[in-house]
Amino acid sequence: MPEIPRYNILRSISSTAYVAAPQGFNPSSIAGLKLWLDASQITGLNDGDAVGTWADLSGNGNDATQATGSKKPTFETNELNGRPVVRFDGVDDILQTPIFGQFPSKRGTLFLVYKATFGASYKSVLNTITGAGVGFQLEMVKSGVKYKWYDGVADGLAAVFDPAGFDLQTINRTGNTAMDFRRNGTLEVVFTVTDNQPDARVMDVGASALGSYASGDMALVLMYEGSLSAGDVSLVESWINARYLLF
Repeated sequence: MPEIPRYNILRSISSTAYVAAPQGFNPSSIAGLKLWLDASQITGLNDGDAVGTWADLSGNGNDATQATGSKKPTFETNELNGRPVVRFDGVDDILQTPIFGQFPSKRGTLFLVYKATFGASYKSVLNTITGAGVGFQLEMVKSGVKYKWYDGVADGLAAVFDPAGFDLQTINRTGNTAMDFRRNGTLEVVFTVTDNQPDARVMDVGASALGSYASGDMALVLMYEGSLSAGDVSLVESWINARYLLF
């Protein structure tokens, strides 16, 4: 197995050595995996085919699906380090999971590999906001990435991302009011969110059912029900980077 480069990873205000994922590692090796959408594991489709079901590999049955032909994203081969992606057109493409708890007990960790291709002010990439109750929304904006935590008010963060390429965004709710935002293996900021518990909801993938459709390519979504340790975050980021060579 080729040696994986070592990096320094920041955790809050401290640093810890980069932990390379061992050979044979996969996301289910870490407890609490709730959702695993992986474009490279989609089978039976050719380049440009519509994606009606993006199977959840976590074992929880949280498949992201779409029955309406015009609203299905497409499967695009050889887009990121030789691997495929799911492409959303920014017009009406949207996949939706069954209802599940994305951040139970006010904790959770999200990993997303995505490239935004739109030029509008903002678009929803992952969403559970319905207009009532507590949900979350990850938005891409022209000048950065915004994480919106919604409970009648919005807790948001904008952080720089590269609109010309793919990024790995890691969001880790480490406390009742603390959220770590990491980009490509490095902590960018810890920001404050409202002390609330999100409802168990359908999750929109590639859009918001309220009408914000993202144009872009999605390679991977991982969600864990707990706040992963610094070491486990590093393991997952190492595994992702070894596959996609993002940083």
